Amino acid sequence: MKKETIIKLMNDEVYNNLSHYNAIYFQPKTGKFLYADTYINNEIVNDLINDKTITYIGNCIHQSEKMLKYISI
Repeated sequence: MKKETIIKLMNDEVYNNLSHYNAIYFQPKTGKFLYADTYINNEIVNDLINDKTITYIGNCIHQSEKMLKYISI
């Protein structure tokens, strides 16, 4: 999934109400990021963090696992 697509979906009112579209999760056991319950390239997420497009808001339970949660700023 492309960076632009992720940004668009995260900010879209229709999708924003769905938890798997309104946040990016980091899964510590795999060292990978999830968006829409699909693994995405870590470089894409690093760019979004560095561009201050998303921010870390804390840990949460997602898919019955403790994960780090990032949301759109």
